[in-house]
Amino acid sequence: MTIFDRNYLKIDRRKRSLNNSSFLYDGINFILGLGIIVCAFLIFVDIDEYERLFTLVFFMSGTMNLVMGIKYFKRHEWVKAVSLFLAVLILYAVAVISLIALWL
Repeated sequence: MTIFDRNYLKIDRRKRSLNNSSFLYDGINFILGLGIIVCAFLIFVDIDEYERLFTLVFFMSGTMNLVMGIKYFKRHEWVKAVSLFLAVLILYAVAVISLIALWL
């Protein structure tokens, strides 16, 4: 296979587009992960003052799973995508319950 072969260029272009979208998903997950770590640290330092951050932690965790579910859905990995979407529903439900319990 030479560098100027048409199939080689198609494969290379496919890899680049996959890597660019994967970089976007990884960047979003990195930012959300840092937010979760900061919130968890604040909760650990003083749970009485920062107990309302539990809602944010659950919401960001659900969003991380949603981003990964979209990534696997686009890759046609259906089992992983469906399981992550179910985890999103559970985490968003827990976020709503903690919102009601801690904020109202």
